[in-house]
Amino acid sequence: MQRKRHKNFEDRAVYYACRCISDQAPNLQGSGWEYDLKKVYMIGILDNFVLNYSREAVYFHDACVIDRDTDDLVSNKFWCIFIELLNFKKSDSYLDNQLDKWLYALKNMSKMDEIPVCLQQPIFKKLFNIAEYIKLTKEEQMSYDQELKNEWDNNSALSYAKEKGVEEGIKEGERRKAISTARELKKMGISLNQIAAAIELSVEEIAAL
Repeated sequence: MQRKRHKNFEDRAVYYACRCISDQAPNLQGSGWEYDLKKVYMIGILDNFVLNYSREAVYFHDACVIDRDTDDLVSNKFWCIFIELLNFKKSDSYLDNQLDKWLYALKNMSKMDEIPVCLQQPIFKKLFNIAEYIKLTKEEQMSYDQELKNEWDNNSALSYAKEKGVEEGIKEGERRKAISTARELKKMGISLNQIAAAIELSVEEIAAL
């Protein structure tokens, strides 16, 4: 994200992208590397200025290495994408795709009091939450982080208590079932030791039934 125009911006963008390309070369000599490059994309979002070769109403520039005579692609490993927010002038009623929505949000979110209907999606809600957090002072961020941690701790404790309650309930239900079964077996005249061997109750517990 580039906020202000400065001298040789386009060359600077190319320089950064070329560094990412040259850094792919292995450090060890004799490794047999054959220049099998991974693709590099330099994406520049320009705020408050446009490119030297910009044309009005064109806000998306996709530059690559081509043959100037035939327009054939020379290499698909190097791309410079420039997005000029100044030239993006679509209103919220004419956002055709997800890219339009992102550019509309980036250009206008500082003027928004709430998330507009056109951006009511989880990804944009996350974007606005991040922006709200970044606006906080260091002290406010620390306070927010502590409140969030307390909330996580409380939720974890509640979750554990619920799981423990269910577990104890199951155990209690199993014990009641075991006692009921032991009573029936006792009525049938089966010995206490045999009942204790079949059911998780002690001989003393069965005798007391």
